[in-house]
Amino acid sequence: MRRIVNPTSDMFVRFLLGLEENKTILIDFINTILLDSEFEPVVDLTILNPFNLKEGLDDKESILDVKARDKIGRVFDVEIQVIGNASFVKRSLYYWAKNYHGQLKESEHYTKLMPVVCINILDFVLFEDIKKAHSCFLAAEKDNPEYVLSEDFQIHFFELSKIDVENREMFKNRLEKWAYFFKKEGLLSEEEEMQVLIKNDSVMERAHESYKKFTANDEMVEIYEAREKRIKDEASNIAYAREEGLEQGIEQGLYKAIQRLKRKGLSSEKISELLEIPIDEVAREHK
Repeated sequence: MRRIVNPTSDMFVRFLLGLEENKTILIDFINTILLDSEFEPVVDLTILNPFNLKEGLDDKESILDVKARDKIGRVFDVEIQVIGNASFVKRSLYYWAKNYHGQLKESEHYTKLMPVVCINILDFVLFEDIKKAHSCFLAAEKDNPEYVLSEDFQIHFFELSKIDVENREMFKNRLEKWAYFFKKEGLLSEEEEMQVLIKNDSVMERAHESYKKFTANDEMVEIYEAREKRIKDEASNIAYAREEGLEQGIEQGLYKAIQRLKRKGLSSEKISELLEIPIDEVAREHK
């Protein structure tokens, strides 16, 4: 019996978009993003870190993005994230810069640098004030946003949850189709319901078949389940450590503040008043 795999898991997305035989799927997804922002589409590309089905994925592997280069030299980096906050923006900037810098070998000239396009598929809301699901950020002049410094810098965010995937009667654009796939594939009560997505659409049909192929592979599913468990365990440990650290941090920070005010010659009563804490807390020895 085929098991359920979350279609937004990083491992499955790497399999879907990074498998050499699925190159047409990757091209279609990238072009969906590019055309929505009125950029030149990809005609063909080379996957720089192809997923090898025979080797599978080690559950300790952390690099789960898909890297590709098209015929005109643009570098694409595609990944999915299901948990994040405002700090994810800095993370995305870092990975864009790393990919841009990584193009040059020692002594090579800057003219060798080609555009780097980072595409982030997000299963959470990052920009509350932006209503559309797909946003594209460029390096533009502050007072003249129509003047773009260079198209070498492109970071796209595709926020899946901003698209209503409950209405299966009609897809207004290809972004909605992709959102429907990532949110609904494998989770529908009847597989026949996917027909609305794959009917007369060879790319979506291939994506659907790739999902079935992944979930039918016992080794892949076992690695997936082990990885998902490890991610949940790590998240739980981080949450616990953060809670413990916060408690310790508050206490240590308070102690440092008290000592600093004492060195300035303030009385215990004044410190108690300023910090809004009991006077006996001011006198207590902290460890």
